[in-house]
Amino acid sequence: MKVLITGGNGFIGSNLYNYLLLNNYEVVVAVRFKTFDLLLDNNNYVEVDYNNSNDLIDICKNVNYIIHTAGPNSSYCSENPISSINQRVEITQNLLNAAVLNNVEKFIYLSSVHVYSDNLTGFFSETNPTININPYAISHLNTENTILKFHNLNKLECIILRLSNVFGTPNNIHFSNWDLFFLDICKQIATTEKLSLKSDGSQYRDFISLNSFFFTIQKLLKNSYNFELPILNLANGHSYSINEIVNKVEFIYKEITNKNLQINRFKPEVNNILNKNEFSINKLKNYGLYKNQNTDIEIKNMLIYFLNNFKKTS
Repeated sequence: MKVLITGGNGFIGSNLYNYLLLNNYEVVVAVRFKTFDLLLDNNNYVEVDYNNSNDLIDICKNVNYIIHTAGPNSSYCSENPISSINQRVEITQNLLNAAVLNNVEKFIYLSSVHVYSDNLTGFFSETNPTININPYAISHLNTENTILKFHNLNKLECIILRLSNVFGTPNNIHFSNWDLFFLDICKQIATTEKLSLKSDGSQYRDFISLNSFFFTIQKLLKNSYNFELPILNLANGHSYSINEIVNKVEFIYKEITNKNLQINRFKPEVNNILNKNEFSINKLKNYGLYKNQNTDIEIKNMLIYFLNNFKKTS
């Protein structure tokens, strides 16, 4: 079976590419440009113009499944609010049209839990109102609505996954975006033997491992599901404070290196305890799409990878 991944230069797309190859899928990856030398001779990575219908029709030929991860990140959306919203929707519209013309079987879109609210406090199920007016959230929500129209008209089977924070060991060290929390802290630790937080650590986040994410994707590719509403939260279902995560990292770092980790925190902020959140994963569980994760093992594997691949700077 052939899978097309868009946005393959990113953390999720590039790791998903490796995973699917190892699981005997034929994989092609659409990118705007090949970002590092490792990809230059990789024929599975294809440069496309998402505004060129012929490019998309060609790359969708003989494709069974599309996993759509391409689109502007949150920083770009904040700096270019109007163009970023239009850009994500237009890319997706063009891709959906190409998918229908090529009789693609299934279209999976990676959205974000940030569509629910700018202040992710409380409990969120897939039927919660989506009230976030942040440009990044609006770009995802408008794209979701575009996808649902295709799905409801029976043009294409579509599934929307609202992701929390995906973390895990990267498959290479060539990323340009190290702002993702776990990538940032592991790189800091490997290069400085210190960890400087950008906050007091009281904020809560839901983290889902790459392995749990892969499990859900594999199930969705292999099976058909008759979702009344084809939107699912893809989350761990339990939020940790940043301090709880840092405490785990500190303990595991000591276990690996027999060294103490120096941690610098900001002074405590007021009422951050109120932003604890929980994303319902009942739908995932009911359809057998959820896999329990061992956060400690994931952290240990990440630390070992970074310690082996990044040199300490003087």
